[in-house]
Amino acid sequence: MKLVRACLRCLLALVLVCHACLASAAPQLVLPDGVLGAPGQLPPNLLLNLSLTFEDAGAAYRGEYAQGADYPGYFNPRLCYQYPTRARSRSVREPDLDERQGYFSPVGPADAQHGCGGDAFSGHLLNWATASTLDLVRLGLTGGDRVIDEAGITVLQRAWLPDGAAHPDFYAHPRHFPRKKLAAAHSAALTPFGSADLFIVSCRNRVLFSGTGKGSNCDAPRYGASGTRLVSDKFHGEFLARVRVCTADDSASRPGLCRPYGAAFKPEGALQRHAGAGRIGLMAYPAVTREKGAAPDGAVQGSGVLRAPLKFIGEKAVEAPRYEAQVNQRAEWSAVSGVLVPNPDRSSGAASGTLAAINLAGRSHPATAGSYAASDPGAELYYEALRYLQGREPGTGAVPGDGLPAWSSRADPVSAACQRNVIATIGHAAFIDDRHVPGNTRTGRNDAARAVDTFAPVRFDVMQATRRVGDMEADRNGAFGNGAPRPDLDGLDLRNDGPDGAGSLYLAGAAYWAHTNPIRRDKPVTVSSIALELGPASGMGASALYLAAKYGAFNDRNDDGNPFITTGNRHDNTEWSADGSSPAGFFAARDAQAIGPAIDALVAAAPGGSGMTPGAVVASPVSKGRGFIVQASHDLAAGSGSLQRRALTIGNGGEPAIAPAPDWDASDLLGGNASAVPPLPALIAAARKIYTLDYRPDKTVTIAFDWASLPQESRALLDVPVAGGVADGLGEARTAFLRGERGMEAGRPGGVFRRRTGVLGDIVHSVPLLVGPPAASRSDPAYADFHRRHHARRSVAYVGANDGMLHAFDTASGAELFAYVPNALLPALPLLASPGYGHRPYVDASAGSGEALVHGRWRTILASGMGMGARGVFALDISDPAAFHAGLGALWEFTERDDPAMGHVAAPPLVARFRTAVRDGVPQYRDFVVVASGINNGSEDGDGALFLLAPDKPASQRWRRGVNYYRFDAPASVPSLANALAPPALAMAGDASVRHAYAGDLQGRLWRFDFSGPAPWGSAVSPLFDARDAGGRRQPIAHAPRIVFAPGGGYLVLFGTGKFLELADTQRGSYLPQSFYAVHDAAGRPQPPLSRARLVPRTLSGTARYAVTGAHAELGGPDAPDAPKGWFFDFPQTALDGERAAGSPVSRAGALIVDTLLPGADLCTAPASRSYVIDALSGFAIGAAGVARSGESTGERHAALAGVAPMIVAMSASTGMRTATGRAEAAHTYAIVRPQEDGKAAPAQQVIVRFPSRRLGWREIPNWQDLHDASKKK
Repeated sequence: MKLVRACLRCLLALVLVCHACLASAAPQLVLPDGVLGAPGQLPPNLLLNLSLTFEDAGAAYRGEYAQGADYPGYFNPRLCYQYPTRARSRSVREPDLDERQGYFSPVGPADAQHGCGGDAFSGHLLNWATASTLDLVRLGLTGGDRVIDEAGITVLQRAWLPDGAAHPDFYAHPRHFPRKKLAAAHSAALTPFGSADLFIVSCRNRVLFSGTGKGSNCDAPRYGASGTRLVSDKFHGEFLARVRVCTADDSASRPGLCRPYGAAFKPEGALQRHAGAGRIGLMAYPAVTREKGAAPDGAVQGSGVLRAPLKFIGEKAVEAPRYEAQVNQRAEWSAVSGVLVPNPDRSSGAASGTLAAINLAGRSHPATAGSYAASDPGAELYYEALRYLQGREPGTGAVPGDGLPAWSSRADPVSAACQRNVIATIGHAAFIDDRHVPGNTRTGRNDAARAVDTFAPVRFDVMQATRRVGDMEADRNGAFGNGAPRPDLDGLDLRNDGPDGAGSLYLAGAAYWAHTNPIRRDKPVTVSSIALELGPASGMGASALYLAAKYGAFNDRNDDGNPFITTGNRHDNTEWSADGSSPAGFFAARDAQAIGPAIDALVAAAPGGSGMTPGAVVASPVSKGRGFIVQASHDLAAGSGSLQRRALTIGNGGEPAIAPAPDWDASDLLGGNASAVPPLPALIAAARKIYTLDYRPDKTVTIAFDWASLPQESRALLDVPVAGGVADGLGEARTAFLRGERGMEAGRPGGVFRRRTGVLGDIVHSVPLLVGPPAASRSDPAYADFHRRHHARRSVAYVGANDGMLHAFDTASGAELFAYVPNALLPALPLLASPGYGHRPYVDASAGSGEALVHGRWRTILASGMGMGARGVFALDISDPAAFHAGLGALWEFTERDDPAMGHVAAPPLVARFRTAVRDGVPQYRDFVVVASGINNGSEDGDGALFLLAPDKPASQRWRRGVNYYRFDAPASVPSLANALAPPALAMAGDASVRHAYAGDLQGRLWRFDFSGPAPWGSAVSPLFDARDAGGRRQPIAHAPRIVFAPGGGYLVLFGTGKFLELADTQRGSYLPQSFYAVHDAAGRPQPPLSRARLVPRTLSGTARYAVTGAHAELGGPDAPDAPKGWFFDFPQTALDGERAAGSPVSRAGALIVDTLLPGADLCTAPASRSYVIDALSGFAIGAAGVARSGESTGERHAALAGVAPMIVAMSASTGMRTATGRAEAAHTYAIVRPQEDGKAAPAQQVIVRFPSRRLGWREIPNWQDLHDASKKK
C-alpha cells in the first residue's frame, strides 16, 4: 500500500510539472472576476471580530452518540485511526504522550456504520467525544490548529481546555465538557477497548478512556505506586487530543479541507480559500484582563485588542497605490509547501498573523494555557474595531499577557475612499458588560458613562443610534415603512440583554451609525457589518448581531438611511433581506453541524458590494417614439442578477426617457417577490424547462436537466460538494437547488446549501440578445415557407447568467421559456450550491443568432460562448423558443476537448453562409457558426484561430476538422507575449455569402480571411495591417472592426485599439498611446502588412471637444499602389486618462460612432467615456449640419455607463430638391441613447448625416449580420 501511495504521489507531481510546462509555453491573460474598472472594486478590508470566550472551548456535542448523526471535526468521520504506544515495561505498553509522536493517525476507511473492526478508533466517534465549539470555528476559518506543521505532515490539536486556573475546570464539567458514555453496543466496533460501556473525559489537550465513570482529575496518575493500573478515568489510556490530517486517504474524502501542495496536502479554511479576495485582520478580547477603570493614560480601558492588522494573508498582495498583484512579503503560509509562517507580521513575540491569533488562543503561552476571555462585551469590541478603521490609536490600555500580539501602533488600514470595509462579528446571541461605548449614560452595571465621540463628521452617540434602530423596528406610526413592525423593541437603547440583563443592544446602534455615516474626516468611508451567531437564538427573536447585520449592511440605494424604503419610494425588504425575512449579512449556526457552512458563507459574503450594478442594455426598434430596453444587472457578492424590461420613449426633439419602473423583472418572476404589489409567487422549480446535452456512446441527445433524466456520469458530477470530491448523497437536492428550489438553503430547516438572494444568477458580461421573427431576406422557396411559419414568432431575450444557464425570456411578459445548461459546465456546478461559494463565471458571454439550413430545413440558430466559465461554444435550435424541446434542441457543444485551439469566448458568434464550391455552374453553400478562438486557448505559441463550425453536424458524428468544422490559424507575432484573436467582421457578397472576414489580435495585427474561393480555403489567412503607435509599440486590437465599401473597390476596415481586460490595464503605468484606424483592403492578392506610415494622419486638438484636421486623401485601388491606404488618428487622452476603444464602432449611413473608455487616475471613480462621430471615408468629424470636413469638432464626454454600446434610434429621413444636374441630397437624423447608472437615459446626442440620395455607395455597410439582427428585433 505504501508503495502504491508513493507511486501515486510521484505521478501527481509529474502531472503538475507537465501542466506547469504547458502553462508556461504561451502567456495567459489574467482576467479578474466582475466588471473591470467598476468603482469599489479595490481589495476590501475584512476585519473579523472574534467575540468568543472560555465557554466556546466547551463540548460541541452534548447528546448521546448516534451512528446516523453528523459530527464534523478534526477527525475524518469516514476513517479509522490508531494511536502510537510506548513501552512502560517489558509487558506493558501505554499511549505515547511525546508531543512529537503522540497523535492519532488514519489507517483506513471505516465501514458504513463508522465501525473499525475492534482494533482502531472511529473518526466519527472521536469527533463526538473530543470536539469543542472552538475547534469547529477554527476548522471553518483556518483549517484547524496545527501543532505539527511540516512539509510532509500536519497534526491538529483540540482546543486546550481550562483547568481551573483562570476559568472553571472543564474536567467532566456537566455544563462545559461533560463526561461522555458510549454504550457497549457501539464500543466494540468503534474503539479497541472491547464491548463494555466506555466513559470518555476531556481535559487540557487530552482525552481519557475508561470502563467506569469514577471521578478524578487531569493530573491523576494512571498507575499506582506498585505499577498496578488504577481504576480511574485513565484506565484504558490517556491520549493527546491530536490527529494527523490531510494524508492521502484523508484528502481524498475531504477535498474541501485539504489543498494540494506538490505531492502533499495542507488543511485550509475559509480564510485561506478566500485570501485573494481582500485584506483580512482580527480583533478579539484579551485573554488576561484587568478590572475596568482608568487606564494609565487617563482613558477608560476597553475590551478589544487588534490581534492582527489588516493585510493580505496569502501568496499575493494587492496594495496601494498601484493595486497590482505582487509577492506578499507578509504571507501567512508558504506558497510552495503550505506550511504556516510563524511570525509573518514580525511582532516582538514568537507568533503573529490572523491565522495564529485564531489558532493559538488558549495555548499561546505556557503560563496562561487554558486561559481565554472571561466575558464578551461585544459593543466595546466593535467600537475598538471602528477606531482602528478610523486610523486612530486604541481606546483601551489592555495589554494581554497571553503571548499574542496586541497592536497599539498600527498603519492606517484604509487606502481609498471607495474601499469596502467590513466588520464580521462571530459571537453569540447576547453580550455581557458591553455598555462602555461613546454616548452611554447608563451606569447601573460595571460600565461607566462615556462621552459622545466627535472624531467623525457626524458625532457617534451609541444610545442615539440604538434608539433610532429601535424606532425603525417598532415603527409605531408607520413612518419608516416597516412591513413587520416590532413594537416591543421600542426604546432599544434602554433595553437590557443577556444573562441577568448584563448586556445591551448597543452593537446594533454602532453598526447602524457606521453604515450610514462617514467614520473618517479625510475620506467618506462607511462600514458594513455582517455577523455569525453561534448557538441558540435570542429569546426575543432579534439579537444584537441580528440587528447589527440588518441595519449595518443594508443596500441603501436611495441614501435615506432606511432599509424599508428603496428607490421609487417603494416600501419593501429588498435593501436588507436575502429572502424577505432574514438580513442578507446575518448567518446563524444553531448547532455544531452548521458552524462550518455558516463560516464559509460569512467569509464568502464579506467582499460583497452594494447590491445590483446595472450592466449591458439592448433596445428594441422604436416605432412612433415608443420602444423598450432590456437591461441586465448583477450583484457579484450575492451571486444574483436581474433582467428588466423598461419602456423607452423618444420625444419629438429626440429626448430619450427610460421608465423608472420595469414592466417586468425576470428575477422576481423566477424567485418571487413578496414585497411586490400584488405579491409575486416564486416559479415552481420542478416546472421550469431546463435542458442540457448528454454525450452518449453513439450520439448526443438533449435531455431535461433534472435528476431523473440525468445519466449516471452527470449525476456523479453533481453528487459531490466540489469537483473531484467524494459523493455526499446530496446530488438530487443539489440539482433541485440549481433548478431554483430554495428549501435546502442555509438558514432553513436542514439547509446546507448557499443562501441566495434570488434564483437568477448574476449577469455580468452577457449582452441580452433580442430575437424576433426571421428576416424575409431570401428568395429560396424553402426559406419562404420557413418565414411564413414563423413570421409571428414572439420576441425573446436570450442572456447568459452565472447560475450555469443561458435563459430565454419572453420580452412581452418576462416569462422564462426555457434555459440551457452547457454540458461543459457540469463539473463546476456544485460550487454554486456551496455555502462558501466565491463568485466565478459560468455562461458569462453574449449570444448571437441567425438562420441556417440544418439537415435540409431552415432553422434559427443561437450560438454562445461561456466567457471565462469554460472554453468553447454551444449551439441551440431556437426556431420555436416556446417549444424548445420539440425542435432540435442543443445542436452541439465545441470545446477545447474537440480542438485545443478553442479558448474562452465572450463575444457573440456569427451565423453566416459560405460558398463552398461551384458544381456544374451552380454555387454550393453551407452555413457555419463563425467564432474566434478567444482568450487563453491551448495554443502553445499563443496563435489565434478563426473557426467555422457547421450547425448541420449530425448528432452521431464526432468533430472532424475539414469535415464539419474548419480552423484558420492566425500566428502570434511574438510568442512570448499574451495573445488572443478578437471577434471577426464579415464582408458579404451579393448572394449574402461571406467573401472576407477581418479580425485583429492583441498583438496589434489585423488579419484578412479570404473565402472567395472553394472550401477548404487552404490559403485564406494573411496579415493586412500592423497597429503600432508612433514609437513602434504594438497596439492591441480587442474588438471586431466595421467594414464599408471603399470607392474604387475593396473595403475600408475600421477599428480602434486598446484593451481593458486585466487589472494591469487599469494602472497608469500601462497607459500607452491608442488609435483609431481606417485601413483600405483592395481585396487583391495578399501583400506584406501595411503600417501607419501608409495612412493619412488626422490630428485632434482641443479640450472638451476636439477639432479633427488633416489633409484630404483619395484612396487608391489596385492600380494605384502608392496611394494612401486609409487614415488614422490617435486618441488624445491616452497618457492622462488611458483613453482606448471601448468596443466596435457603430455605423449609420456612413457615420461612425466611436466610443472610448477612459479609466482615469482615480480608482474610486468609474471609467469615463467619450463619443466621436466621424465620417467613415474621410475620418473628419461630422458637424452639426451633417457635413464632414476638416476642422469640425467631436469627442465630447458623456455621463452614461462606460463600455455599454450606444443605442441608435432613427428619428427622421428627408430628401431635398434635385439640383440642376438631377442630384438630390438625403438627410438622416439619429438619436444616440445611452443609459446612466441610475437607470435614466443620458441626454441624447443627435447626429445628422447628409449624402446623395438614391445611390448605393461606400456608405452602405455590407455587414449582413447587422442588417439581419436589425430585422429581427421586433
